[in-house]
Amino acid sequence: MSTSPFAHRLVKGSTLASLILCGLLSASAAHRNPGMMLELRDRNGQRFERLEASGIAYYRGQLVVVDDIVSSLFVFNREGTLAPVLELDGFPLSGAKFEDLALDHATESFFAVGSHSGTDREFFEATSVLVRFGLSEGGEGLEIDDRGVERLPLNRSFEKLGLWKPEGMKIEGLALDSAQNDLYVGLREPTDRARVYRVSLPEMEEGARTGIPPVPELEVSFDAGSVEGTPFCVSALLWIPERRGLLIATSTEDDTTHRFAGNRLWFYSGNGSVRLVQDTFDDGLKAEGLAMGGGYIYISYDNDQDDTEIPSQMRVVPVADLLGFDVADHSSFPGTMLN
Repeated sequence: MSTSPFAHRLVKGSTLASLILCGLLSASAAHRNPGMMLELRDRNGQRFERLEASGIAYYRGQLVVVDDIVSSLFVFNREGTLAPVLELDGFPLSGAKFEDLALDHATESFFAVGSHSGTDREFFEATSVLVRFGLSEGGEGLEIDDRGVERLPLNRSFEKLGLWKPEGMKIEGLALDSAQNDLYVGLREPTDRARVYRVSLPEMEEGARTGIPPVPELEVSFDAGSVEGTPFCVSALLWIPERRGLLIATSTEDDTTHRFAGNRLWFYSGNGSVRLVQDTFDDGLKAEGLAMGGGYIYISYDNDQDDTEIPSQMRVVPVADLLGFDVADHSSFPGTMLN
């Protein structure tokens, strides 16, 4: 069965072309509730001079975003406008190059992962981080919880696989199965295949105490294909508890022209089966973050604004349209769904 890519236009009036996910999505559902594309804006509704939304999480009706250049957290409303708290100060890391963000819904703890890549030892050490932190309500809105930020030794785990070395690996995906306490880590590099590893969070915590971190297990490896000679590489992960599996975003980037030739979404069911959810879509943008909440999937686009001058975007897609099921916490989107 053929699939239709998402609409490529980035202006109001753009619609989301639906697809059928291997029989999970009914024909009637395929035409309900088009999604929409939004540009992430500052509190005045203006374009950011620079923002690279490399990771996103849905939290209490808001969207928390990490940037892969500055070690800061940004909070947006669901329409993509920066919330009253412009930026959460006090995130005590610099140069971490955060690439994805995961939320433990059981404890409301966040996990942010760095790329674990670099061409020299200093840069490499700075990016090789996995941190856990919490947010709390302060006098002006959300702020970093007083519990502080805890580092976990993910770099030491991957070092045991011989991958943790400059130009040997790059992490861009992170997800957490709160029920099983498993972290899933997606590698953008090596680029020959899409790879996702699994590591036990309790064992990682124990490794932080003992200095003996666990060895990650390869959960799934598959050929994500290519477009225009450029491979699709893992760029974001999202655990879907209702389906006990992973939504995997793969994106493309031409290292020579710095052009993005499209993105694909996959679903991994946990038994070795990987299914293409959405074929090549949003040519010219780079999908790097996935979140779910309020009945919607949020896809954030880090378009390397410093180099391309393309601002960060966010696509909002009803869960039912993309994955074929509705969710208990479905709520009306604060705004008009575009036709």
